[in-house]
This record gives sequence, C-alpha cells and structure tokens, in this order.
Amino acid sequence: MPHRFEVFLSYNSADRTDVSSLASYLRDLGISVWFDQWMLIPGTAWQKALHEGISSSQTVAVCVGHSGVGPWENAEMMLALDRALKDSDYRVIPILLPSAPADNHIELPPFLNLYSWVDFRVGLNDPEATRRLIAGIKGNIPGPSQEPAASFSVNTTNSAPQQSLTASQNIDLDVLSRCLSVIGIPDDIQPELVSWLRTECDRYLDRSRIFDVSRSIPERLQRFGLPTPVIHDAESFLDEWVTSLTPPRLLSNAFYVSNEKITRTYRAYRSAIEAYFDAVGNPLESDAAEDKFLATYQYFAGTGNFVFLPARVLLGESLFWSADPVFYFVGAFMLDRKELFDAFPSVEVFLKEKSQRITLGLTNEVFGHSDPFHYPYVTMSGYLGQTSMRMRMSRKYVAVNSMTVDSLLTLIAGTPVIISGVGSIERSQDGGYLIQPTACRFSQSQSWLHPIERS
Repeated sequence: MPHRFEVFLSYNSADRTDVSSLASYLRDLGISVWFDQWMLIPGTAWQKALHEGISSSQTVAVCVGHSGVGPWENAEMMLALDRALKDSDYRVIPILLPSAPADNHIELPPFLNLYSWVDFRVGLNDPEATRRLIAGIKGNIPGPSQEPAASFSVNTTNSAPQQSLTASQNIDLDVLSRCLSVIGIPDDIQPELVSWLRTECDRYLDRSRIFDVSRSIPERLQRFGLPTPVIHDAESFLDEWVTSLTPPRLLSNAFYVSNEKITRTYRAYRSAIEAYFDAVGNPLESDAAEDKFLATYQYFAGTGNFVFLPARVLLGESLFWSADPVFYFVGAFMLDRKELFDAFPSVEVFLKEKSQRITLGLTNEVFGHSDPFHYPYVTMSGYLGQTSMRMRMSRKYVAVNSMTVDSLLTLIAGTPVIISGVGSIERSQDGGYLIQPTACRFSQSQSWLHPIERS
C-alpha cells in the first residue's frame, strides 16, 4: 500500500488532548498526519480503519504520557513493530508527552526500548524535540542540537545592504502600527506587542521553529483582554505578516510551488542577487529550487522591493504598482469552472449529481492528470481587497495530498477559498491585473480582506 501519510499517531485515550495538539502542530509544519479523531468516519469499523492507517503511514509515533501505553495503543504498537522488523525503511518513534514522568525511569514496553525516543516533557513547543521528531519522520539524521540562527537578511530601505540584518527589520513599524489601530489594538498596547513580535520573528527564524511565532500570537493577544473579534482579526492578520517575513513557512504550507517561475526569476536577477549576497556576506547555500526561492526573496526584501499587499488592503489604500517588485498577497479566489468543464466534461455531470465519493476521485484526476498538455493551466478569479484579480498557475505544480484535498474540492465545487502567497502582478491584455504566483498556500477566512471600519 502506498504511503499516503508521513506519520500515524498511536496514543492512550487518556492523552488525547496532548496528542491532538501535537497532531495540529505537525500539520502546521506541513507533515501529513493520520490522527484517529480526524480520520475515523462515524458508523464505520474503526479497528479496520486503524489497521489501514498504520499500513498507509511511513512512520508510527507511539505517544506515552502519564497513563502509559493503553490496550489498543499496545496493539497498534505491536503491529508497527512487526512491520518495522520486516521493512527497514519503516520507522517507530516513541514520544514522551508533557505528562510523562519527570524522572528518567520511564517504563516503556521492552520492544519499544530498542528505538530512540523523542522527549516532549518540556512542552509540545520544545524546538529541539520538534527538530528531532521531524528528522525521524522524514528518515533523516537529526545531527547536533541547533541554536536559533538569523538566516535571512532583509531590509525595507533602498540603502546599501548591511550585514547581520534580521527578519524583524522587514517590519515597517509605522505601517504595522496603523494596521493594528484599524483592527482595534489600542495604541498603549502596540509597543509591547510589536516588540514581542520582532523578538519572536528573529528568535524562531530557524526552519524547524518558525511556526512557534504564529502559535503564540493568540495567547499573547488574550493577555491584553481584547474583544474576541479583535483578537481574531489581529491573529489572522499577524499570521500572514509573520509568513511574509519567514518564507520557509510559506514553502512548508504551500499547495503550489512553481519551480519553473523560481528558476526563471532567479536567472533574470542572478547578477543582482549574487552582488547582493557578496555585499551581505551570505552566499547561496545550494542550487536547489528552494534555496533559489529564498535567495530571491531575500534579495527583493533586502533592496526594498518586496511589498506586503494586505497592509494596503487593510488600510483601504490604493495598490501601487511598479515595474519589478515581488508581492505577498492574500485574497479570495474561485476556480474558472468553464475552463475546467471544457477540459473535463464529466466533472460538470458528477457535480450535478452531487456525488461526494466521485468528486473525491476527480480531485486527483483534475489536478494530478499525468498529461502535462491536458488542462495545463489553472485560472482563478477573485479580489485583493476591492480590486479584482485573476490568477494563473501551472497545474503540474499543484500538490494533491491529504493536506490540500479539501480545499481543492472546494474550488472544484465552485466555492471561493482564501489563498495567500508570493508572486508578481502584471497587467493582462484586457486591462485587468494578473497574478503570476511563485508559491501559494490555503489560508483561513479573513474578515479584514476588505477595509475594516470600527467605531
């Protein structure tokens, strides 16, 4: 059976709360997770589903808390251990949850003691434990412990690039303050909130830790006793802002990454990018597409040519266009279904029948079609604030997996979804605006996508 999931979470029902948080954390990091609370269909035989979940996962994480290994967890563990003995690429990872005993005399089942564990007793947001777990799930050697490193140099001015700049220096404090005021954050709270945000962005810039910033935003906002709608708006807006500051987060969550556009943009600006890195003393790490994307991002941000459009949308300002800048955008988009139905006539028929089972099968047929010349481009229409936009992406770079299938189904069904990402914007032949995305992710609903007016 093919591995549809990267990790299966096995646990004692007494530890469900911790494991649910861990599952969400891993999902935010871009890991495909089999977690029973997400995967079991009411009214079906769950024992069979558990067996299929283990069989379709590359790794089984056995979570151990204060209650030890539960009866069904033990059965799952033995099934996983049996498979691991037969398949050297199949991994079993014991995980110590925060509720596990604090001393070093942890009683694990004998066979489980043969495997290296990951210790989350410090907390589920422990960056070192997270790094080790991700390495285990991916089948990589974890290597030595890593300290936070500011690996991205950005600068919002047009002055010469300087050395040792950090992500927080991409924050335009005046613009951020105005945005927070529109959302409803009182002026006396803003300095503390912005100072914390800058510190956290620099502290967690390491790729294995970047999600900790956004995960901490709701807790930080709640400390100020703000109204729930304000907290929601501030949380979603700052999540997009943090993602724009830390491009590895966008790549980790992306459903679309155009290697072709990355290569084309890098080639077009290669001389300028190399000169920039010579000046800041931070050379390109490799020739991989991901590193080219990060280098190009760093160059545009460091030379003041990276534009965060949601701020202008929130403030109700006009979207200023110039020749070259790269934009971070957030908008609501719908799939051009006429184009889809022309390529796949059967889709329209199936949608009219409202057959959910058939529609699920069509998702892979539409976005995972093996012929690159059949339905080669996906066209969407939508809005950035009140400005209408079209977006065109190469279908072959759309990822179809457990993390993206629900949103892709929503698009096929004709419902708008929120998409954020990085790309360029140009005038189309009909005089409108066309987004050429480099990397995109599906985002949550944002009430601030249209200018907000608060009393």
